[in-house]
Amino acid sequence: MNTPQTQSLFSLTAIQLGGAFCLPVIMVGQLTAQSYGLATALIALMLGNTFLYLSSYIIGSLTMKYRCSTLDLARILLGQKGALIGSIALLIPMVGWFAIQLDFIGHCINELIPSLPIAIGSLLAGIGLMLSIRSGIKGVGLLSSISLPLLGVATTFALYKICTEGLLQLPAKPPALFPATITIIAVAIAAVVDIPTYYRFAPSAKTAHLSLALVFLIGLPLIELIGVLMGAFLPGKTLLDVFTTSGAGYVATLVTLALGFKGFTTNSTNLYSAAVSLHALVPAISPTRSTLITGTVGLALSCLPLLENLETALSALAVATSSLGALFLITYRSPAPQSPLPIVAWFVGVGVGICSLLSLITLTGEPICDAFLATALIASPLLFVSPCFVEKLL
Repeated sequence: MNTPQTQSLFSLTAIQLGGAFCLPVIMVGQLTAQSYGLATALIALMLGNTFLYLSSYIIGSLTMKYRCSTLDLARILLGQKGALIGSIALLIPMVGWFAIQLDFIGHCINELIPSLPIAIGSLLAGIGLMLSIRSGIKGVGLLSSISLPLLGVATTFALYKICTEGLLQLPAKPPALFPATITIIAVAIAAVVDIPTYYRFAPSAKTAHLSLALVFLIGLPLIELIGVLMGAFLPGKTLLDVFTTSGAGYVATLVTLALGFKGFTTNSTNLYSAAVSLHALVPAISPTRSTLITGTVGLALSCLPLLENLETALSALAVATSSLGALFLITYRSPAPQSPLPIVAWFVGVGVGICSLLSLITLTGEPICDAFLATALIASPLLFVSPCFVEKLL
């Protein structure tokens, strides 16, 4: 399929890695290593990203089959109400990540211009992002392609600091592989579910699957590995700390600027996905207004201390998305657009996830996993009987 919007292997991969290379993703790797130890973090990194890749392969196959956005895919597999829950499930994490990244960009700008308050820096970045997204997928791809060399610069510098100043530290908690793996999965579960938004523009299924393999088996693990190594060898330091306390002012300025631009790129991806979801949910709202609305909500949320409570924020943002992902996997070979069972399963899964988040009830101790399992359990009859039969039973 050759259209003006068709994206190359490099462009598709750059968009995803541009979104992945950000402080919160590295911080998750850092927190995992600090909490559970280097060995546990490395195993969790491999297991978590393997699960993400296998899930992305299935959703990527669906994307190439139907050539539609995530919400249209939800409508095909789950019916008209599926688009509604799909919109909610994507809006929540994308707007949340947009807010987290705005907070980080504000910190980067404050490092470069100390006299400029963090909130003002975040506001300016948010306005700039809203303007840049007007060019759509092409604009996002251009930003991502330009910023990839900056990813290499920042990564090389971080690894240099780890090698020259690192000292292996003992973990703060006993090794626990399951929660560590769930944390790794939580970082990118929304990106996996939202694969159709970008990969519908892939020229072929081979290109799409190769790009997904590069992202989830190589690129994302390497980015998270930076955080894991920082957590194990440079305890108590954030990525910005490593750069700004290096003693080389021009290097610190250059890399901080690179990180800020990378954050800008990441947020262009988040904002584009959120705007697409809102516009698909309410077609009467134009794409421009969708961008304005989602961007404004993200600006307001960026005032909350999301970076300081990253693990909790990730769990809250990923509950609805995890439930939707479970439905996509369940209905992969047997769409159920006429059955109410997937919708019931999604609401039950989200409810269980929220209860787990509030420590009211839990199946596994992890809200994301609880939501996924509860949804899959309720929807599991679709694996064994026809959707029409389930519809009659209900």
